[in-house]
Amino acid sequence: HLITGDRISNVLRPLSAADGHHSVLATSRNWRANRIEHDAHMINQPTLIIWGEEDTVIGIHNGYSLHDSILNSRFVILKNCGHVPAEEKSELVSELVTEFCRDKRGRIETKNSEEMSVV
Repeated sequence: HLITGDRISNVLRPLSAADGHHSVLATSRNWRANRIEHDAHMINQPTLIIWGEEDTVIGIHNGYSLHDSILNSRFVILKNCGHVPAEEKSELVSELVTEFCRDKRGRIETKNSEEMSVV
């Protein structure tokens, strides 16, 4: 089993400390794509970037910046989705990742829809 009680406890531990929740949020909100953009241009493998349109923790402009920095990237914006697309839209994310991995060049044939925008 991938998800165990111990793993859940390890993820939640920082949040249960005094002011832990505020620290995690502050750190996340101060995250900027430019911290990794410096080296992102060196990524030459197909890259799938999935972002929640309503992510209030790390703004979507960071996703656009990463997409612009990584030459061979695909950027999918999930509508009605926040910071954790893999949990909020698990089936859709699974389909996108599967499709992306099946194509040898990392393309996805999925088009814009009510659920997502493909950049």
